[in-house]
Amino acid sequence: MLHRIIPVVALVGLLTTPAAWAGALPTQYRVLDLGGALIRALDDDGNAVGSRLGIPLRLRPIEEPLEQLPEGISALVNAVLGDRVVGSRGLTPHGVLWRRGQLPLDLGALRADLFSSASALNRKLIVGLCANPDDASQTAIACTWALTKDTPGPAQPLPTLGGRFGSANGVSRDGFICGQAQDQTGRTHAVCWQGAQIQDLTPQSAGESSAQDVTRYHLVVGTSVFPGFGPNASHAFAWTPQGGLVDLGVLAGGVDSELLDVTDQRRPLAVGQACQDTPGGLVCTAIRVKLDASGHGTLEDLSPLTTPPTRLREAMAVNREGLIAAIGTDGHGVLLIPVDGEEDEDD
Repeated sequence: MLHRIIPVVALVGLLTTPAAWAGALPTQYRVLDLGGALIRALDDDGNAVGSRLGIPLRLRPIEEPLEQLPEGISALVNAVLGDRVVGSRGLTPHGVLWRRGQLPLDLGALRADLFSSASALNRKLIVGLCANPDDASQTAIACTWALTKDTPGPAQPLPTLGGRFGSANGVSRDGFICGQAQDQTGRTHAVCWQGAQIQDLTPQSAGESSAQDVTRYHLVVGTSVFPGFGPNASHAFAWTPQGGLVDLGVLAGGVDSELLDVTDQRRPLAVGQACQDTPGGLVCTAIRVKLDASGHGTLEDLSPLTTPPTRLREAMAVNREGLIAAIGTDGHGVLLIPVDGEEDEDD
């Protein structure tokens, strides 16, 4: 693992410079070691947000804290869209909307004394999870906040599959929401919501599944237990309204995989993590997969594509220019910058 910390100005330059490889599939990445900073989310304009030593940060146009947190207050950053950043903050955490030059805006919850967290957003909607005031254990369910001229409305619950738990993890430009919800047996399934209607993406699965992100074409990525691989072996999946669920498998010799983020394209690039069971324990690596419009693709280990060679544990975010935010096996945040790419006429 490269232990050199890149000055913030270098990172800013790379995030703000248009890339010739935008839309292409890179064959090599240059590694920027961010040291103690972790990038949690990227958008297509190169905005990056994350944290350093527990402080929520914006990393463009300069590294700056989203706010000066009062002592004893923690915050978590989950998504960025232009100058809007969402996550959670507080002793009893509430979803929060940060905007440059303005005070953080508490999104509230389904009841003022309960917790909530914001996971993703588009121009008109924030999605996440909220404690259910009608549940004795106040288990979280998926919820949303409508945005009108940057002003959020009250939290609104989304239905489950008959169980207690739910979470909204991603939302498309047109408001197609993806996440997870429990059924009546207590199993958590990957789901999508269109308005108040819920759709189970893995209705035949006897195991757990979760949807993490979705494109404007309603291609969904996540992880699911598939029949024949054991009750605890989860595989990365893609789902489309036309073709349904696609098992993307694992790396050679692997046991698990998951996809966490996907670019907003017809033939998108998705990133995540794959793990292998070794005598020394579970070893995980960052992965990518270029998907076609029907959700098919081949998982690739990102570590061999890095210069200098770098062992990566997980890839958390990707944007249309091919920038990938990841974590090294030493716990350092890293940014993968495409060095080259194949010609690709994707939108």
